[in-house]
Amino acid sequence: MRATVVHDLQGNIASVAVSPPDSGVMYLTPGPGQLVTEIAARALPADSEVAAIRAGMSALIETHRVDLSVTEARVLNKADATA
Repeated sequence: MRATVVHDLQGNIASVAVSPPDSGVMYLTPGPGQLVTEIAARALPADSEVAAIRAGMSALIETHRVDLSVTEARVLNKADATA
């Protein structure tokens, strides 16, 4: 599963949209001072019920951030991040 996230310049995730690997990418509109990044959504349950995916999306927002220090964006667990 892939995810498109809206985040600020510190990597804090504001919103998430998910799409299966074989479909088009969901598009989100960022607000002022926000960026949109497509990420691999390994933390989200694949082939699950909608409620489980929504819960996973909420957990991703609460517990992860986008790592902007690398060429290819990735998400980090907030508890493991030192920045």
